[in-house]
Amino acid sequence: MFYLGLWAAKFYLFILKIFKLEKDDKPGFVGYKFCHNFLERLNKPKIVIGVTGTNGKTTTTNLIADSLKKCGYKVIYNSWGANTLGGFARCLIEGVTIFNKPKDVVAILEIDEVSCDESIPYLNLSYLVMTNLFRDSMHRNANPDYVFSKYTKALDKKTVLVLNGDDPFSSRLCDYVTKSVFYGIDKLDTDKNVCENLVNDFTLCPKCHNKLIYSYVRYHQIGKVHCSKCDFKSPDLTYKGVLDYENNKIIVNNTLNVNMINDSLFNCYNEMAVISLLKELNVEDNKIIDTINSITIAKSRYQTKEYKGITFINLVAKGMNAVATSRALDYVRNIEGNLEVILLLDDQFDNKNGSEAVAWIYDADFEFLNKSNIKKIVVGGVRSKDYVLRLLLAGVPKEKIVNCMKEEEVSEKVITKGIDKIVLLYDVYFVSEALKIRDTIIKNLKYLQDIHKLYEVRTVMLPNDPKQN
Repeated sequence: MFYLGLWAAKFYLFILKIFKLEKDDKPGFVGYKFCHNFLERLNKPKIVIGVTGTNGKTTTTNLIADSLKKCGYKVIYNSWGANTLGGFARCLIEGVTIFNKPKDVVAILEIDEVSCDESIPYLNLSYLVMTNLFRDSMHRNANPDYVFSKYTKALDKKTVLVLNGDDPFSSRLCDYVTKSVFYGIDKLDTDKNVCENLVNDFTLCPKCHNKLIYSYVRYHQIGKVHCSKCDFKSPDLTYKGVLDYENNKIIVNNTLNVNMINDSLFNCYNEMAVISLLKELNVEDNKIIDTINSITIAKSRYQTKEYKGITFINLVAKGMNAVATSRALDYVRNIEGNLEVILLLDDQFDNKNGSEAVAWIYDADFEFLNKSNIKKIVVGGVRSKDYVLRLLLAGVPKEKIVNCMKEEEVSEKVITKGIDKIVLLYDVYFVSEALKIRDTIIKNLKYLQDIHKLYEVRTVMLPNDPKQN
């Protein structure tokens, strides 16, 4: 029955490709209809790379896929996500022949942290790249300790872990495999002695339960930590990045000098994860430099556009996730110039299901938006009043906040006079709608400028041409 499932799945995928509808995980589920352990029996390529963690795994997965393609590898991966058993099967059937013989390809799989114990045991992972482990929404997992325990049960000792050494949560997984490497970022001038975020879930030693001491903290639990009562401490970094913001560079281990793909700190960590994996795959340094310098973050996650002196910045934050939202808010507060901020943070899937879970917004650092250069904040969506209340509690003046229950009305509330940059911050499932709102604002701006030009022309003509009256 397995081979019937494999052939049916491949035929279904062939049909989808003819109609250019191949971004679909249904072929994988077709395989499961014939064989209940289809993924387990499916042979895997020699190199299978998993990417997981709470935040940043989609961006990191895309960067790894782009990098390996540029390094000459033939890559298979689900660029649209599909991190279910059927989705993994959909990806991996492209890595075998009709007789289940592995092809010479590299498989890259984005693995959901909550269901990792259901998938990792069947994936034969060569490498597992972990971005971080943070608190998430009550709908997903809420407690990072709970997710950590899932990984400990799922990991294969033969898998090489590429871990964020600046995250004391995820770096502890090194105890459950034979080999781990750690990436991180050297001390920054902006590092703090005390965490300024509302959420830090790693304050007690996991060994002796005494209070931990942070040599410095970057955000949430990210930083360098040790215990004064036992030997627990942050691991030594295998790949240490030094950030050179002046030249927009990252210097890795004092030898590898590459461009910053993005100047946000969380994306610098994503970039370090990619570089570390390439080093573990024995890619030559000059090839890594050429590759990193030629790739970009997906426009669905971050993009800018300029029109008539105004810069529009589109920025994604994972919905109902306090840490991801705080990272985006922190990025916004460091943008220079007069800003107008548009918040479209409702999770669209959540809207459909009608959840009233809003506790997470009180863990997010909306205080970062209480800045004098932020002239106006427009909030849109069915839960906009909740965000307005949160902004008021964060100390943002009431006169700066505008509320819109419907997202499509947001563009009508935007001002542009005296504004240098307009930031649109939105949920990961709201990408296309946010781009439409941005384009509508630009269209309105163009219309107003055309009217202004017409008025100027008319006022110049009137004194010299009485017939114009």
